[in-house]
Amino acid sequence: MLKSKFIHSNYLLILSVVFVSFLAIWVPKASAQNMPDAVKASPDIYHVLAENELMRVLLAIWKPGARDNWHGHPPSAVYYVTNCHVRAFFPDGSQRDLQRVGGTGRARNRPVRSHSIQNIGTEECRILLTEVKPQN
Repeated sequence: MLKSKFIHSNYLLILSVVFVSFLAIWVPKASAQNMPDAVKASPDIYHVLAENELMRVLLAIWKPGARDNWHGHPPSAVYYVTNCHVRAFFPDGSQRDLQRVGGTGRARNRPVRSHSIQNIGTEECRILLTEVKPQN
């Protein structure tokens, strides 16, 4: 069972990387300028798993109650490893509660504006992000 979950997770990670590779080719040049990088803003939450000149793969882990610092993301694919119940905060003072089911994902072909995320659930929240790097 554990081996099966590991293989399934690796398969999804590979699919995410392939998908984002296509985004890197077809997405207009966009950057998360003027937004702090997630890894630099909250190195205790965002961890670089792999990186090359086209993309970066991150594992983000929020313990219950944890909140990251303000940051943004370039175009990216997100895969929810676990169930997540989070609150997203935005610079205009607004906030939004989100519940995501583990084993699901989504992709964005534009940068994510500055935000901060807090785990308001009772379980650890883990997500994989594959970010497209701006191409010169």
